[in-house]
Amino acid sequence: MLDFSREKVHSIGPFLRALGLGRKHMSKQVKERRTVRDGKFHGRLRNQFRRKAYAISRYAAHLGSVTAVAKHALLLATDVLVSDGIGKTMAINLGDQRVEVESKKAYIHLEEQGDKLKLYVPRDKSQREAALLRELPRTLLECLGAKKMQGAEGLGTVIGASSLATVDMLLE
Repeated sequence: MLDFSREKVHSIGPFLRALGLGRKHMSKQVKERRTVRDGKFHGRLRNQFRRKAYAISRYAAHLGSVTAVAKHALLLATDVLVSDGIGKTMAINLGDQRVEVESKKAYIHLEEQGDKLKLYVPRDKSQREAALLRELPRTLLECLGAKKMQGAEGLGTVIGASSLATVDMLLE
């Protein structure tokens, strides 16, 4: 088994893919399932998120999503809830053995319910801010079917922008 830092994996990623090893490193084999317990509706966060729905769709399309336009209505109908009960289970198959690890702490849970999304974020303000800037971009891009994830952190700056004027400048 090879062990590389996150930065090293990014720098040697093209080499690993050329050798046919792109999907063979452990982080690609781990399956994550998130769960949520409780949740309280947060109108201000919902409104902030919905105002940036177009920018999020546009960013996902830029990263190769062919469903971003179709799912734009989902983003506009997103409800944001705060919770102290976001958890996750990570599982990997090692040979003929399945290993699962449960964590009571996750920072984002996104679920599609019919024609809307429910986004659960931490109740704690500091954890919430970190989650919105670090974890939400990748989670949203996966939901929107983006083909590339190498620009996910840029979406974090869009989500964290204080005004729509700033969002427009970021997307120029």
